[in-house]
Amino acid sequence: MLAVKEACFLAPKDARLWALYAYHCWNQRRTDEAADAMRQAIYLRERARDERRAAVLRSMLEKLEQGLLPRAA
Repeated sequence: MLAVKEACFLAPKDARLWALYAYHCWNQRRTDEAADAMRQAIYLRERARDERRAAVLRSMLEKLEQGLLPRAA
């Protein structure tokens, strides 16, 4: 997880890395960090005018905040 976090700070405009970091945070039960990383990924997708991926990320963020997003086994 630390490697993904460092990658996010080395490539701060890569929405895919931020979403991956959010996933790893969620699996480690760091829900606040996961939500922040997901919001950053959404911002970057919207900025790139990638509305379809931004919509998917918004849906995932909503589920994450409601506790409905399943964790990896």
